[in-house]
Amino acid sequence: MYPHDGEHHGSPRNIVSATVAGLEPHGPVIRLRVTGGPPWAPGLSADLTPAAVADLALEPGSPVTLSIKAATVAVHPAAG
Repeated sequence: MYPHDGEHHGSPRNIVSATVAGLEPHGPVIRLRVTGGPPWAPGLSADLTPAAVADLALEPGSPVTLSIKAATVAVHPAAG
């Protein structure tokens, strides 16, 4: 996860531009929910440490770039 205009490190294969829709406490992490991501991933979210959220100064409305490595993705069914 990077601020929208931030520098990317590593060799991510999947880069997605989005906007922070919400930040929710989820156990020891903060669940970041985004909007405006790709049409193939509605409801995209990421779990970040509170320190990462603070370091990135994330808040609702912040533009971000998600850098996703396929080996670290977990897919969960939508709650309904």
